[in-house]
Amino acid sequence: MSTSDPPPQQTPTSPQPQSTPTPAPAPAPAPTHPASSSPARPPPPQPPIPGPRATAFREVLHRALTQSLKACPYPHFASCFPTLSTHNPSVLSQIHRQYLFQLENLATQSFDQLLEDRRVVENLNALEALVAEARERKRLVEGERGVGVVEVSPSTLPPSAIITAHITPLILAAQTTIKSKLDAVTAENEALMKAIEDQKKEIRALVGMVEKVVGDMQGAVEVVGECFPPGRKVGLVEGDRLGDDDEGDEEEGEGGGNEGFGGGGGAGDEGDRMEGIE
Repeated sequence: MSTSDPPPQQTPTSPQPQSTPTPAPAPAPAPTHPASSSPARPPPPQPPIPGPRATAFREVLHRALTQSLKACPYPHFASCFPTLSTHNPSVLSQIHRQYLFQLENLATQSFDQLLEDRRVVENLNALEALVAEARERKRLVEGERGVGVVEVSPSTLPPSAIITAHITPLILAAQTTIKSKLDAVTAENEALMKAIEDQKKEIRALVGMVEKVVGDMQGAVEVVGECFPPGRKVGLVEGDRLGDDDEGDEEEGEGGGNEGFGGGGGAGDEGDRMEGIE
């Protein structure tokens, strides 16, 4: 009973601390405010439901991880610890199982985190919806075309047709460029030909003017030739006349020689000839 006496002594002490926290209910309303404000927060985003492609992707990961772990069996693992495998193989086997388990968990967690960061599941689901929409549109188009229309798949076309389909746009673009350059060169050549024709016309006009001047000069030469017969020069003719007059007037004297010279008459005839030439 002495052992039971101490507990009653402790019981009176316990209600005293309970009486002290009696004012604790007063701060109780304070947590009610955050509780009331918590519904205002948006709920955490729910992980998307994986579609067929995302599920298949996870299965591929699981199979790849399983095959990778099978590459590390217990005999290979034990060969790295020969002493422990000889004296205590059970402990080493347990360590091997724990090692594989931890490695699988670490790889799975890392892969899940990578899928979440890259939004792989959402993107695969979006791809699934896009493919379904494309299939539906194809079905509608085929229904509009009719049953008798056969669509040719690009994979069934010969290589020449596929190459032609890829090269045709490039050829058309090159043809357009070459045609524009050819038009520019043609216009430039036409301008040069016009300039050459203008220069030819100008040359012909100049040649005509030169020929006219040459003709005029030849006419003047002919007139001069008619006035002065060949073999006689103007100076010689005048000298002969002077000599003849001097010989004929020796007897008449110096005064008669001047009259017989007929200088005035000769000068007048020469002036008339020059006027006729002009």
